[in-house]
Amino acid sequence: EEKAKAQQKRADGQEGGGQLSMADPLTAELLNLVEFATASKTFVTKEVNGELVETAGADLRDQFELRSLKELYRQYLVEAFSGAKPEQNQKLLANMGKVSLLLGLNGAEVRLVNNEIGSLIYRQFISKALPKGPLTEQDRNFLGTIKDALGMEQTKCDELVRDQELTRVSVLVEQMFEKDQVLAEDVRAMRDAVDIFDVDLMEDLQVSTFKLERLFIAELEDLITTGALKAD
Repeated sequence: EEKAKAQQKRADGQEGGGQLSMADPLTAELLNLVEFATASKTFVTKEVNGELVETAGADLRDQFELRSLKELYRQYLVEAFSGAKPEQNQKLLANMGKVSLLLGLNGAEVRLVNNEIGSLIYRQFISKALPKGPLTEQDRNFLGTIKDALGMEQTKCDELVRDQELTRVSVLVEQMFEKDQVLAEDVRAMRDAVDIFDVDLMEDLQVSTFKLERLFIAELEDLITTGALKAD
């Protein structure tokens, strides 16, 4: 309801531009819910298949639409990873399991939202990092914390990294053909990225023979013009 009201205000010109944010009051209420549930001893530890698992003696699954409950959890995660206060973010992450229990989401539903938010963070972070070069150890450590916090599978994370590497080279190729002419320095920069990220233009990106020939000609013409390629 709050989100709909804020969207209407923006449509009516009552609010300025920028991204719509309903997460602050939302996450505060969800944390209040966790504190209330903890004080009232709603959380119970049970043994399931030989393992101790925390459960909630009461949840909201039958009180609201499942779609709304998923959105509440999704917005909670968004705020946990995008908030401006690190200590607040850490508190949100520490309580994400309890929030999902109180909302009544099952394991599959939680994993679906976790993967959605995790994938979004991965794509945004990697797309900003790759123009500077390959991912550094610090970059990979950060991505590792996201993976661990959201319980993402390593294969899924590796796929996200690889997709962004392919996208980076693909963008470099397309940008050259959007200009008035293909420049040799742009081709060399693209080939450097190909080497760094181990990309095959034909196998991985299905770049057409016409484009490959045009890239080759651009470099060949430059070699002749600069005198690097001589008659002998």
